[in-house]
Amino acid sequence: MLFVEADDLVAEGRATLDRLSGLLEALLGAFEPEGVAVPESLSERLKASRGGLEAVVKGAARDAMQH
Repeated sequence: MLFVEADDLVAEGRATLDRLSGLLEALLGAFEPEGVAVPESLSERLKASRGGLEAVVKGAARDAMQH
């Protein structure tokens, strides 16, 4: 019984990770310049786009504070 519950939790965790990875892939794609080669792994894509994403977040925070 315990193994069945653990398997269910693992399957649920994998499904959630797959769903979030898809959303993250879409978000990263919106900030990656066209025509530029991008790394294939999600972790490498996150590292490569970190500066751009930080600038967007800071800009959004600044805009929110002004309104």
